[in-house]
Amino acid sequence: MIDHYHIYPSYNPLNESRIIKMIEAQSELKFIGKIYFISKSKDQSLLKKYNHYTLIKLNCYLKNKNIISKILGTLIWYLKLISFFLKREKSKISVSIHSFSMLPLIIIFRMFEDIKIIYEPHEYESGMDNKSNFLNFIVIFMEKLFLKHIDLFISPTHSIEKIYKKNFTINCKTTTILNVSRIKQISLLKKKKLKNGVKKIFKNSKNKLNFVYVGLLEKSRKMEQLLSVFQEVNNNIIFFGYGTYENKIRNLSRLHSNIKFGGKINEKEVVDKLSSFDIGFVLLDNCINYKHALPNKFFQYINGRVPIITNNNVDMKIIINKFSCGWVFKKDIDLKRLIKKLNHKQLKSKLNNLDKVYNKYSWVREKEKIKNIYKNFLNANL
Repeated sequence: MIDHYHIYPSYNPLNESRIIKMIEAQSELKFIGKIYFISKSKDQSLLKKYNHYTLIKLNCYLKNKNIISKILGTLIWYLKLISFFLKREKSKISVSIHSFSMLPLIIIFRMFEDIKIIYEPHEYESGMDNKSNFLNFIVIFMEKLFLKHIDLFISPTHSIEKIYKKNFTINCKTTTILNVSRIKQISLLKKKKLKNGVKKIFKNSKNKLNFVYVGLLEKSRKMEQLLSVFQEVNNNIIFFGYGTYENKIRNLSRLHSNIKFGGKINEKEVVDKLSSFDIGFVLLDNCINYKHALPNKFFQYINGRVPIITNNNVDMKIIINKFSCGWVFKKDIDLKRLIKKLNHKQLKSKLNNLDKVYNKYSWVREKEKIKNIYKNFLNANL
């Protein structure tokens, strides 16, 4: 029996669906004992038990948002993490590290006790666009230094796995677990019923294509381009999510009857909500990290039987072209042309292919893959 820890410096651990899904799969393995998820807290530190795991939130939040406060907050997080590991009852454990910043600390701890280390980045860490050149250099240096000491590498996409294998020395097994949706694909009959709800949102929805966007409402998600296009075309669009563009979308919805803001939706409702619409967007900036992303919402559209429009992203492009379940455009200028030329006949041809995508990328399949990976890895190290 071995206890397992997930460590990720997030202030909203319950929103980290990828980690929660990993925990759900691990909880079904008899040789894994207790499962812990260690994260940050903006309030007091706490320990709370859930069905499959214990959540440990360590308070390291400083109200000031300047660079000094951020550095101090990170140091407090490190110190509290060190304190937690020093105080815990010593036993053989495995640790999933979901951020490069935790790698050095856990590898140092392994010098003093038996720890198996799994590195599970949620993205291509050194390709993140919000990092300065200096910070990117630090990330690359740390990953090159420490990745050779891990015991298992789990990538979020196949293309990211290839990048890490090409650019870093990894002396262990590498594999990919996709961030597929846990919600089952809805039936065609249910989708037909749900589509009636669009009439309540758009009074002019008849004979028009009704588009949907779900996710962060930020510039990096090409909000500017989408809003510009739908002020000029005749089709409808609704935005679900949160971000700096919320007020702009609300203001435009007062001027344009074909633009609506739907607010936030939780994971349990999202597939049903999306299913009401004809076509969904997954749009990302062209930085290296986003170019190799395969977000959860991509699979939520699939499970809601909603064909997808995306820009020139590696993994999404491969799936869309292989199964003909959506459209890919290369340049921002092409988005308007694509939306203008789409019709219900083209939509129907894509809809018929979504079953094949779901059968290939369902949670049932991915969950079994997770269990087999941990069976092989942990059984070999017990």
